[in-house]
Amino acid sequence: MLMSDSGQYTVLILGSRAPIALELCRSFGKHNHRVLCGDSIMFPIARFSKYCSKYLRHPAPNIDAAGFEKFLVNIVKEEKIDHIIPTSEEAFHLSIIAEELACKVWVSDIDLMDQLHNKFTFIKLAENYFNVPETHYIADFKDYSNASKYVFKPLYSRFGRDIIIDRPYESVIEKIKKSTNWIAQKKIEGQQLCTYAVFDEGNLKSYISYMPKYLYKGGASMLFQHKDNSSVFERVKKFGEAINFTGQLSFDFIIENDRPYVIECNPRGTSGAHLLADKLEQVFFSKGSEIFTQLKKSKSLKFPVLFDKPGAFFDREFRESIDVMFDKKDFLPALGQVLSIVEFVFYKLTKAKSMEEIMTYEFEYNGK
Repeated sequence: MLMSDSGQYTVLILGSRAPIALELCRSFGKHNHRVLCGDSIMFPIARFSKYCSKYLRHPAPNIDAAGFEKFLVNIVKEEKIDHIIPTSEEAFHLSIIAEELACKVWVSDIDLMDQLHNKFTFIKLAENYFNVPETHYIADFKDYSNASKYVFKPLYSRFGRDIIIDRPYESVIEKIKKSTNWIAQKKIEGQQLCTYAVFDEGNLKSYISYMPKYLYKGGASMLFQHKDNSSVFERVKKFGEAINFTGQLSFDFIIENDRPYVIECNPRGTSGAHLLADKLEQVFFSKGSEIFTQLKKSKSLKFPVLFDKPGAFFDREFRESIDVMFDKKDFLPALGQVLSIVEFVFYKLTKAKSMEEIMTYEFEYNGK
């Protein structure tokens, strides 16, 4: 097999429940790196991959932050880990303790990560590099008579959860007015575009852009279609360089009349990584200056569509897209996702939370 310029590494992938963790695991494993997978649940999908040499169940950072830190400090030493790559919001908890870990950690410092994750402070930073929509901190917002022209969002949220759009009922408005943790953002109409990039100390390692389709519960996409936009590429590159970012950096744009507006930022992994597939190994470990770009073939998460958007199977592009989970040479994760779902259903019933909350509450980050 081809090896990267850097040789072989021991890599710990955190957030192994995420489909992109499986994508990373397969890419690294195919290039003979030793891959360890970590998460706080029993049956994350990546642990079933033949490329996962060991699964490490760690304390949930939102429940036992000290235990999470102690676990990682010890495991880095015991397993001689070279790189830690998070995939979801455990990236923020990892950022807080990164200096205590004797390896390369693919995150930036927590002050910058928090600034990017906070929807108001991000817009203030981004307005020097992107087109941004009119955005108000909720305490300063006065235009409630035109509330239908705005989108109301918590300062910290994920997967489109809790966003209020096209339904500014009086009771909802009164609730928002009493809170300090919301923004009001002028509504932009147009085509949605998502990007996923990896930076290392401000150097762009990879970039992809795609149109999301078939959103699960109106949030995360389940079909990822390649879509180029040179203007967006240049802006993302310049932004990552300017803030000297390290890690995975993702943006949501809306293209209105050919003008891209950045809506929000996710300084963590997102589904765009699927369009890099086997190139992910080179993205993280190549010493060259090449910027790796995406596959042209669409990819999808077909199993969740059965439950949420079964009509998608009448869509030819969806049917012909590459399923993220299934790989005939590594088929156990496709079967193992059933166990993952059963585990989440169990937690949903015992903890009285929604399915969407259960999938993320153990590592959600909602500010310092």
